[in-house]
Amino acid sequence: MPQMMNAGSVVDRILDRMRVTAVIPDSLAGEVHRLAGRRNLSESIVHALWEWVDEQRLRRLNELVRQRPPRFAEHFSVEAAGAPSSPRAR
Repeated sequence: MPQMMNAGSVVDRILDRMRVTAVIPDSLAGEVHRLAGRRNLSESIVHALWEWVDEQRLRRLNELVRQRPPRFAEHFSVEAAGAPSSPRAR
């Protein structure tokens, strides 16, 4: 008789989620939940992790730009390219 998998593991694989056991101070978990404003602690932690990932990607991109700044054609003009003007320029 084939062994049946419990429903949780099938659902977790379908949703591409990982169950994690972590020891997090109550004060930190509460602050993350409060600041993230999500429905529960799990959603708050996922939100916080994605925010951290985004921040790290931006830091790395900024470092790459610092190391090798973009170069534009000699007579390049944003206006001539048809780009919308910046709200700050208005």
